[in-house]
Amino acid sequence: MSGGSFGYGCFRISDFANDLQEKIDNNNVKDEYGDADNINEDCLELIRTAQKIIETAGKLAYAIEWMYSGDTDQEDLKVEIGKILGGVQ
Repeated sequence: MSGGSFGYGCFRISDFANDLQEKIDNNNVKDEYGDADNINEDCLELIRTAQKIIETAGKLAYAIEWMYSGDTDQEDLKVEIGKILGGVQ
């Protein structure tokens, strides 16, 4: 089947993580209107931590969605989750 059992929701999570990383990278960069986010460093550090968690969630969602779609099996899922979480299961 090639994914899809959750409407490819894993990609929406990953896209959010990517968009958030772009916001972090361009925090003090002015847009075409002369505006910038200018998030302070304390808050930005929390956002960086959250971004990494969201990025990981996208990877986990992908692995789970593909298993439920029949592209991988339960053993593959265990291995993939172990890789994503650094061996933690």
